[in-house]
Amino acid sequence: NNPTSFQSEFNVVLKEIIERNQLTSAIEIGCEAGISLMLLNPLISKSTFLDYDHTILEKVIIAASELNLKGTDCICEDMFSMNSIADESYDLAYNSGVIEHYTKEVRTKAIQSYSRITKKGGYVIVAFPNHHTLPYRLSYLIGSSLGKKIWPWPKEYKFYSLKQYHHFRCMR
Repeated sequence: NNPTSFQSEFNVVLKEIIERNQLTSAIEIGCEAGISLMLLNPLISKSTFLDYDHTILEKVIIAASELNLKGTDCICEDMFSMNSIADESYDLAYNSGVIEHYTKEVRTKAIQSYSRITKKGGYVIVAFPNHHTLPYRLSYLIGSSLGKKIWPWPKEYKFYSLKQYHHFRCMR
Protein backbone atom coordinates (compact mmCIF):
# COMPACT_ATOMS: atom_id res chain seq x y z
CA ASN A 1 0.00 0.00 0.00
CA ASN A 2 2.96 2.32 0.48
CA PRO A 3 5.58 1.82 -2.23
CA THR A 4 8.81 3.77 -1.94
CA SER A 5 9.38 6.69 -4.28
CA PHE A 6 11.81 4.54 -6.28
CA GLN A 7 9.21 1.77 -6.68
CA SER A 8 6.56 4.27 -7.77
CA GLU A 9 8.88 6.00 -10.25
CA PHE A 10 10.17 2.71 -11.64
CA ASN A 11 6.60 1.53 -12.11
CA VAL A 12 5.78 4.60 -14.18
CA VAL A 13 8.45 3.42 -16.65
CA LEU A 14 7.30 -0.21 -16.56
CA LYS A 15 3.63 0.75 -16.92
CA GLU A 16 4.39 2.90 -19.96
CA ILE A 17 6.27 0.04 -21.64
CA ILE A 18 3.50 -2.45 -20.85
CA GLU A 19 0.73 -0.20 -22.13
CA ARG A 20 2.56 1.09 -25.22
CA ASN A 21 3.51 -2.43 -26.33
CA GLN A 22 0.42 -4.27 -25.08
CA LEU A 23 2.47 -6.69 -23.01
CA THR A 24 0.53 -9.40 -21.17
CA SER A 25 3.12 -11.21 -19.06
CA ALA A 26 5.91 -10.20 -16.71
CA ILE A 27 8.35 -11.81 -14.30
CA GLU A 28 10.05 -9.90 -11.50
CA ILE A 29 13.38 -11.63 -10.96
CA GLY A 30 14.70 -11.34 -7.41
CA CYS A 31 11.32 -9.95 -6.46
CA GLU A 32 11.89 -9.58 -2.70
CA ALA A 33 8.44 -8.41 -1.52
CA GLY A 34 7.15 -8.18 -5.09
CA ILE A 35 5.71 -4.70 -4.67
CA SER A 36 6.62 -3.58 -8.17
CA LEU A 37 4.90 -6.49 -9.90
CA MET A 38 1.92 -6.25 -7.57
CA LEU A 39 1.44 -2.67 -8.73
CA LEU A 40 1.57 -3.83 -12.37
CA ASN A 41 -0.72 -6.84 -11.91
CA PRO A 42 -3.95 -5.13 -13.08
CA LEU A 43 -2.29 -4.36 -16.43
CA ILE A 44 -1.19 -7.91 -17.32
CA SER A 45 -2.68 -11.38 -17.31
CA LYS A 46 0.40 -13.30 -16.08
CA SER A 47 2.54 -12.11 -13.14
CA THR A 48 5.40 -14.30 -11.93
CA PHE A 49 7.40 -13.53 -8.79
CA LEU A 50 10.82 -15.22 -8.71
CA ASP A 51 13.17 -15.27 -5.75
CA TYR A 52 15.53 -17.81 -4.20
CA ASP A 53 14.13 -17.15 -0.71
CA HIS A 54 11.01 -19.26 -0.11
CA THR A 55 10.12 -17.28 3.04
CA ILE A 56 9.83 -14.10 0.94
CA LEU A 57 7.65 -15.91 -1.60
CA GLU A 58 5.37 -17.19 1.17
CA LYS A 59 4.72 -13.55 2.10
CA VAL A 60 4.18 -12.64 -1.56
CA ILE A 61 1.54 -15.39 -1.84
CA ILE A 62 -0.30 -14.04 1.20
CA ALA A 63 -0.15 -10.45 -0.06
CA ALA A 64 -1.29 -11.44 -3.58
CA SER A 65 -4.24 -13.27 -2.07
CA GLU A 66 -5.20 -10.40 0.24
CA LEU A 67 -4.96 -7.96 -2.69
CA ASN A 68 -7.00 -10.30 -4.95
CA LEU A 69 -4.29 -10.27 -7.61
CA LYS A 70 -5.08 -12.44 -10.63
CA GLY A 71 -2.81 -14.63 -12.76
CA THR A 72 0.01 -14.76 -10.22
CA ASP A 73 2.64 -17.43 -9.79
CA CYS A 74 5.67 -17.75 -7.52
CA ILE A 75 8.87 -19.56 -8.41
CA CYS A 76 11.62 -20.28 -5.88
CA GLU A 77 14.69 -20.63 -8.05
CA ASP A 78 18.13 -19.30 -8.88
CA MET A 79 17.96 -16.31 -11.25
CA PHE A 80 21.11 -17.45 -13.03
CA SER A 81 19.54 -20.53 -14.58
CA MET A 82 15.74 -20.48 -14.09
CA ASN A 83 15.65 -24.06 -15.39
CA SER A 84 11.94 -24.51 -14.67
CA ILE A 85 11.08 -21.66 -17.07
CA ALA A 86 10.84 -22.35 -20.79
CA ASP A 87 12.55 -20.14 -23.34
CA GLU A 88 10.58 -17.08 -24.45
CA SER A 89 7.96 -17.33 -21.69
CA TYR A 90 7.51 -13.63 -20.82
CA ASP A 91 6.97 -10.33 -22.58
CA LEU A 92 8.86 -8.54 -19.81
CA ALA A 93 11.60 -9.81 -17.50
CA TYR A 94 12.95 -7.33 -15.00
CA ASN A 95 14.54 -6.73 -11.67
CA SER A 96 15.42 -3.82 -9.48
CA GLY A 97 18.17 -3.44 -6.92
CA VAL A 98 19.60 -6.90 -7.53
CA ILE A 99 22.25 -6.92 -10.25
CA GLU A 100 24.60 -4.46 -8.55
CA HIS A 101 25.46 -7.11 -5.94
CA TYR A 102 27.29 -9.24 -8.50
CA THR A 103 30.52 -9.00 -10.45
CA LYS A 104 30.57 -8.28 -14.19
CA GLU A 105 30.98 -11.97 -15.05
CA VAL A 106 28.04 -13.00 -12.90
CA ARG A 107 25.93 -10.10 -14.22
CA THR A 108 26.54 -11.32 -17.75
CA LYS A 109 25.28 -14.80 -16.85
CA ALA A 110 22.20 -13.32 -15.17
CA ILE A 111 21.30 -11.07 -18.12
CA GLN A 112 21.74 -13.99 -20.53
CA SER A 113 19.30 -15.97 -18.37
CA TYR A 114 16.80 -13.09 -18.37
CA SER A 115 17.08 -12.83 -22.14
CA ARG A 116 16.49 -16.56 -22.61
CA ILE A 117 13.09 -16.48 -20.87
CA THR A 118 11.97 -13.30 -22.65
CA LYS A 119 9.92 -13.54 -25.84
CA LYS A 120 11.28 -12.33 -29.14
CA GLY A 121 10.56 -8.59 -29.25
CA GLY A 122 10.10 -8.52 -25.47
CA TYR A 123 11.89 -6.43 -22.88
CA VAL A 124 14.59 -7.13 -20.31
CA ILE A 125 14.87 -4.25 -17.85
CA VAL A 126 17.44 -4.05 -15.10
CA ALA A 127 17.22 -1.18 -12.61
CA PHE A 128 20.06 -0.40 -10.25
CA PRO A 129 21.02 2.47 -7.96
CA ASN A 130 22.98 5.41 -9.27
CA HIS A 131 26.09 5.07 -7.14
CA HIS A 132 27.30 8.51 -8.18
CA THR A 133 24.48 10.55 -6.65
CA LEU A 134 25.24 12.49 -3.50
CA PRO A 135 22.37 11.00 -1.44
CA TYR A 136 23.44 7.47 -2.34
CA ARG A 137 27.12 8.10 -1.63
CA LEU A 138 26.38 9.74 1.72
CA SER A 139 24.00 7.01 2.86
CA TYR A 140 26.46 4.33 1.77
CA LEU A 141 29.40 6.00 3.55
CA ILE A 142 27.43 6.57 6.74
CA GLY A 143 25.88 3.11 6.70
CA SER A 144 29.07 1.24 5.91
CA SER A 145 31.06 3.20 8.50
CA LEU A 146 28.54 2.15 11.15
CA GLY A 147 28.76 -1.50 10.17
CA LYS A 148 26.50 -4.04 8.49
CA LYS A 149 23.84 -3.60 11.16
CA ILE A 150 23.09 -0.18 9.68
CA TRP A 151 23.84 -0.89 5.99
CA PRO A 152 21.63 -3.96 5.45
CA TRP A 153 22.55 -4.89 1.87
CA PRO A 154 25.39 -7.07 0.61
CA LYS A 155 28.48 -5.68 -1.09
CA GLU A 156 27.75 -3.73 -4.25
CA TYR A 157 29.82 -3.51 -7.42
CA LYS A 158 29.50 -0.16 -9.17
CA PHE A 159 28.46 0.27 -12.79
CA TYR A 160 30.61 2.71 -14.65
CA SER A 161 29.19 1.97 -18.09
CA LEU A 162 26.47 -0.19 -19.59
CA LYS A 163 28.21 -0.31 -22.98
CA GLN A 164 29.48 -3.80 -22.15
CA TYR A 165 25.88 -5.07 -22.14
CA HIS A 166 24.77 -3.60 -25.48
CA HIS A 167 24.70 -6.99 -27.19
CA PHE A 168 21.85 -8.36 -25.04
CA ARG A 169 18.58 -8.03 -26.90
CA CYS A 170 15.44 -10.07 -27.05
CA MET A 171 15.23 -9.63 -30.78
CA ARG A 172 16.70 -13.05 -31.58
